[in-house]
Amino acid sequence: MNPERKARLQKMVFVLNGSLFLLGSYDLLGQGKLLFAVLQALAAALNFIMLLSIARQRYSKTMSTLLLLMNVLVALSIAFDYHFHQGKEYIQYAWVLAALISVLALVLKLKKEK
Repeated sequence: MNPERKARLQKMVFVLNGSLFLLGSYDLLGQGKLLFAVLQALAAALNFIMLLSIARQRYSKTMSTLLLLMNVLVALSIAFDYHFHQGKEYIQYAWVLAALISVLALVLKLKKEK
């Protein structure tokens, strides 16, 4: 995969995760789960900040890697919560997909840095 495609994939991952976390925080706020809503809003903000940093070409590779790892963990924990605690039927698959895309971006990023 050429570097331009990898950069686009990385940007897409941060947009996808930031958007999902923002929507998830709104949903949790409506359910009265303030702590989880704030956590997801913070994750969304960090993703959008990283996206802006990438656009300006002023970002830390270590922070980008840690943020991708955080995205995987948060997305999987949200999928777990939706499936086992809230009994939702399909929404958890969107979160698993977001986690898988983040894993793919993380693997490609780590291969690029070798």
